[in-house]
Amino acid sequence: MNQSAELQQVKEYCYNHKLVRPKINWPKFILVVTSYFMLSALLVTASVLLTGHLFLWVVDVSLVLPLLAYGNVLGIVLIEIYQRYASERVRRQCSCQPSCSEYATLAFRKYYWMKALYLTWRRVFFTCAKPGYHLDYP
Repeated sequence: MNQSAELQQVKEYCYNHKLVRPKINWPKFILVVTSYFMLSALLVTASVLLTGHLFLWVVDVSLVLPLLAYGNVLGIVLIEIYQRYASERVRRQCSCQPSCSEYATLAFRKYYWMKALYLTWRRVFFTCAKPGYHLDYP
């Protein structure tokens, strides 16, 4: 396929693709967030019981460690919330195929959350911000 036909296909996609409005599994979301904070609290409590002191770095570490485990799930759920409740006008501003939120979901499913977050940031603020239409997959 030549480049102009590909760009026309991407333009057509941007204007006409069906916007996905995923159902949010709120019990699962609440379970993930609650278990994240419970695990953080458990780590802080264990540290205080073992050392007898509360060190601020322990609180920082106990908030970051569970994030390493829950980062991808949390990222995907936040993207789904955006896809569900963002207006059509906002979601149609993307000039890429797949759309930026679909790209982010693909990135979070394919890569570890830190790389997925970086790829999503780069996509939204650099690739999608350029004039024209773009075909870009993670």
